[in-house]
Amino acid sequence: MPFLLILLLLLLGCDKNKPAPIKPEEEIIKNRHSFNFKYKALNSDGTTQTISVSKTPTGAIIKYQLSAYEDKSVDTLSANISAEEWQNFINALQEIDVMNWRPFYEKKSGIRRFLPNWKVEMFLPGVPDSAVFKSEGYLVPHFPYNWNKFVDLMEGLKKKSTQDLENKLKTEYEKRFKKPITEQELSTEKVYFYLELLNKTQINSESRITITRTADGAATHYDYSPHKMGEKFSTEEWLDFINALYSTSFMQWDEEYGKERETGQKNDTYKLVVYNSNSLKTKTFSGANKYPQNWDKFMKVINDMRAKAKKDSAMREMESKMKIEYKNKFGKSISDLELYATSMEYSMFSNKFDNTVRISLKRTNSGALVEYITRKTRLKEEISMEEWLDFLNNLKLVQNKGKGSGGYWDVLDFYCHKNAKNFDFLDPGYSWRLKVKSSGDIDEMPFFAHEICTPKWDEFVKMLDSKRK
Repeated sequence: MPFLLILLLLLLGCDKNKPAPIKPEEEIIKNRHSFNFKYKALNSDGTTQTISVSKTPTGAIIKYQLSAYEDKSVDTLSANISAEEWQNFINALQEIDVMNWRPFYEKKSGIRRFLPNWKVEMFLPGVPDSAVFKSEGYLVPHFPYNWNKFVDLMEGLKKKSTQDLENKLKTEYEKRFKKPITEQELSTEKVYFYLELLNKTQINSESRITITRTADGAATHYDYSPHKMGEKFSTEEWLDFINALYSTSFMQWDEEYGKERETGQKNDTYKLVVYNSNSLKTKTFSGANKYPQNWDKFMKVINDMRAKAKKDSAMREMESKMKIEYKNKFGKSISDLELYATSMEYSMFSNKFDNTVRISLKRTNSGALVEYITRKTRLKEEISMEEWLDFLNNLKLVQNKGKGSGGYWDVLDFYCHKNAKNFDFLDPGYSWRLKVKSSGDIDEMPFFAHEICTPKWDEFVKMLDSKRK
């Protein structure tokens, strides 16, 4: 008998007694009294809601987290459930037939350009990083059968995990305001607000803030960066915010309000999203070029929270000192732009250096830190508060008319009061671009800049000249 045929028969003989692999759903059923469950939903603003259920000797523990930009410092709320409630949860999953959901539910286009909206995973005890079952996907247009029943089940778990905290909030609210808290105030767990507008100086600017409820108060985020963590607030401050917010009657606003964005024109736009502990769904309000009732009262509540989130006591004290010193030095009041500018960054491409020339100014408690950077050169200097105020006073805004593809549009330029020298290494065909970070109501403002006259500029130019020789 040929050797290969003998080898094949031996291999077949070895496989005859090998047990068939257990399917994931069979493994879950086999361990139905001890497996761990996890549901994760990605919200449109980049935050996530995570609900997990893990078996314990006396029943199970539910854990819930609403993360702001995946921030790990936001608290996880939890609640213990009995063995009977755990069994009811297992039975509900089986009735919904979750374990027979497909591994992936595609978007309409079939292209996975963005992260899935949701994910369900099940783990065996002691193996937390290895899911025995996983299903994920998008909600439009295809989602699993019995999806609405599954959402109701998740909302019930979420409500249980927040129950202890909300009982505490009920007591504190009534003690503080001498009236019962409303169901809407009680269930609010996160408020997200975005605004793009032309501000007082006609600068097209953007700002955003997120206030997330925690076990002992609230946590805030602002700006675009996940690292822009603001101040944390106490339970009393969270209740003050919620009470003030709902007194503006924003819940009566239309979900969409005002005109659509018009091509070639600058538009004011806003978006408000409210997350509730009694629902996985969110309440969203948005508009353009027209504001709903009580807008000024609503913006005062939002801006008060923004000011608290962005400024600690040291920053407030420094800005008060800047107001006095500026008035004494120049005989006029400091503008909001000068007072709240915490950093500025200029950039321009220079062919003669084959590189971008970048100038960074960051306000400090004693003045500012200035950096001039090219690919091969870096100058770093600290300047005093007096020099920083001199620099701010030398700047001015000029509004000009330009023409773009969408028609005429406003161009806001940053100029110097004093004339700056022309240096041959700067390309005359390019403008300096300027980005200003602010501690005020606005987070970031973009400009075009001309006639650069920044602190330590002459020293920087001398250094560049010496490098080129």
